[in-house]
Amino acid sequence: MQILKGLCLIVLISNVSAFRADYPFCPASELVSPCTCLQEVPTDVRPSLICEGVSSTDLATIFAQEYPTNKLLAVRIRRSDIGVIGPNFFSDKEVSEIVFSQCSVIAIVPDAFALTAPVVTSLIIEGSPDLNVVPWDIISSMPLLETLAIRNSGVSSIDGLPGSSSIVSLDFSRNGMVSLPEYIFSSFNSLAEINLSGNYLDVLGNYSLSFNTSNEAIVINLAQNSISEIDLLAFPVVPRYMHLNLARNAFSTIEELSFKAILDRLDSSLLQQGYVDLDPVYDAGEPYGNQIICDCSIAWYVASSNDRKNRLKNAFCEHNRQLISDLPSDYFDGLC
Repeated sequence: MQILKGLCLIVLISNVSAFRADYPFCPASELVSPCTCLQEVPTDVRPSLICEGVSSTDLATIFAQEYPTNKLLAVRIRRSDIGVIGPNFFSDKEVSEIVFSQCSVIAIVPDAFALTAPVVTSLIIEGSPDLNVVPWDIISSMPLLETLAIRNSGVSSIDGLPGSSSIVSLDFSRNGMVSLPEYIFSSFNSLAEINLSGNYLDVLGNYSLSFNTSNEAIVINLAQNSISEIDLLAFPVVPRYMHLNLARNAFSTIEELSFKAILDRLDSSLLQQGYVDLDPVYDAGEPYGNQIICDCSIAWYVASSNDRKNRLKNAFCEHNRQLISDLPSDYFDGLC
C-alpha cells in the first residue's frame, strides 16, 4: 500500500512539474519549444508566449498542448513563415494581446480567432506585404479590442471595416491605400488615435474623416502620403484639440476654404492645443514634401490673427524656406 501511494505521489509530482518551468503558470519548456514562456507583467499571472522562426505546423502542436492555464496575456510571433492564419489558430487558448510580426501572412480566415476573440484587446499584424485583404468581420467578434494595427503590409482598402465602441487606436500605416471610404471612422465611439501614414492617399475626400468620438484630442497621422487637396467636408466635425499630421505630403498651397474651416474649429488653451502640421521634413538639406508657393493664394492666412496662424505649424515658403506664420500680416498688401 505504501509503495502504491509513493508511485501515485511520483506521478502527481511529475505531472505538476511539466507545467512549472521558470514560472508556475507556464508549460514545461519542451512543450512549447522553440517558443519561450514568461511572465511579462509582474502583477498579471497570465503567461506570455514569445515565438520566433516557428512554422504553422509547429504552432498548431504548441497551442494544442495542455497548459496550467488557458488564459494567456500575449502571444508574440516574429519572423515566422505563417502563410494563412487558419481556423481557430490558438486552439482553446484565450489570448489578450496578439502580434504577428514579419510572418509572411497572406490570408486570414474568418474564424481564425474564434475561441479567443471575446478576450482580445490588441491585434497587431505587421510586415506581411502579401496580405491584401482582411476579413474585417473578425473585428465585430472582439468586443474588448482597443488596439488594431495592420501595418507595413499590402492592405489596399479598409472598406467594410466595422465600427467599434472599444477601439482606441487604429494603425494602417505603410500599406497600399489610395483613398478612404466616406464615414469609415464615424462608428468608432472611443477613437483617440489613427495612423494612416506611408500610404498613397492624394485627396482627403468629403466625409472621409467624419468622427463620432468622445475624444476631443484625437491624433491623426497622415504623414508621408501624396495628399495635395482636402475637400471642404473631409472633416464635417473637427475635434477641438485634434493633432493632424500632414508632414511630407504634396501641398503646394494653403487652400482657404478647407484649411480655414479646419483651423477655425480647432481650439487651444494652456493645457491643450489643436493644430495641423505641414512639416516638409528636410532630408540632407532638401525638402521631402509640402512645397508651399508663397503667392496670393495664401494671403488670407498671412493676414490672419496670430491665434489662427499658430494652429498651422511648420509651413514654409518653398523659395526661401521662410516660416509662413512669421510673415507680417501686411506682407501681401498692395500685391493681391
